[in-house]
Amino acid sequence: ASAGVDELILPARNQQDYEQVPALIREKMKAHFVEHYTEIPALVFEEVVFGEGA
Repeated sequence: ASAGVDELILPARNQQDYEQVPALIREKMKAHFVEHYTEIPALVFEEVVFGEGA
């Protein structure tokens, strides 16, 4: 994808707008649509389990 961007996080209300992006571009990217900004950390950060491993 352009400039190394291959995943996007967008407001759910913009999903229809994203569908208007040419398929050639959308095929190279993964889009995540969120209803609220509190959903973003779960998408961005790996789940860490404390107390296991070293």
